[in-house]
Order: sequence, then C-alpha cells, then structure tokens
Amino acid sequence: IENDPNWAYEGEAYNVYGTQQPGSVPTYRFYSEQYKGHFYTTSEQEKENLEQNDPNWVYEGIAWWVVEEEV
Repeated sequence: IENDPNWAYEGEAYNVYGTQQPGSVPTYRFYSEQYKGHFYTTSEQEKENLEQNDPNWVYEGIAWWVVEEEV
C-alpha cells in the first residue's frame, strides 16, 4: 500500500475461521497467473461462473470460513 497510491487501507473488514462454524459460509479462493493475484468470493454462483466461464482464474479451494453480516 505504501508503494502504490492506487490502494487505500480501509481497516479490518471481517473475522475468519479456519474451520466451519455455526452460521459461517466458505470463502472460495482463485488465482490468476495473468493478473498475478488472488480473487475471493463467498458466492457459490460466482464461484461456479468463474470455474465454467473464465479460464484466467484457477480455483484453489476454500480459503477460510466467514459469518456474513447484513449491512
């Protein structure tokens, strides 16, 4: 962040768990060699769409579990 003015630190976003907890959902992790970065989503629909339609992203599995809060 200090070396790239395109990013701004916004603080802690959420807490994660290493194993499934009551009320938690998986966070799916993808990696792109083309974009040199990771992408995370809790959406099963978004996960399936990337796997089926975007060869730039490789599914790496569940990264962690998170309890989604209503905003």
